[in-house]
Amino acid sequence: MDWHTALGPTNEVTMVISEKHGIKEDELKASYGMENIQVFSPEDVKGDSTNYFYELREAEYPSTSLFSALFEFGTFGTSREAELREFTTIILENQLYWEGTEHEESREWILEELMNMFYPKEKEWKESVLEEACEAIESVLKKENILESSASHSSHE
Repeated sequence: MDWHTALGPTNEVTMVISEKHGIKEDELKASYGMENIQVFSPEDVKGDSTNYFYELREAEYPSTSLFSALFEFGTFGTSREAELREFTTIILENQLYWEGTEHEESREWILEELMNMFYPKEKEWKESVLEEACEAIESVLKKENILESSASHSSHE
């Protein structure tokens, strides 16, 4: 499991999994009990680690069971404006890192946007992330027979 912040619906976790896993999106949603699951093609997403692990399994360990997915905790949302905000933030931070800025207020604004994108301060976001992460981890571990199904979510509270 590879965990990230930024992309996806605000205050929600999204499982992003390679089509090489071999199970369709609707089946995954039913199996893992998660609303936000996206299956992607290695042709659409280049360089993703989960694809690499599936390719390695196919080439070297074909009889080995594998679960490999990316989990995103959304911060800005999924609208076109949110996507533009994410791209702008990454581009400006990269520019700041390599070239700096003459204006301290610009530097502060860029760094604040970067923190908003990856480390939001809102209590609601943090609580949602912890709750949804716990549910996602528990769901995956149960489905993969690592955690007994009788364990309840309430034991994490």
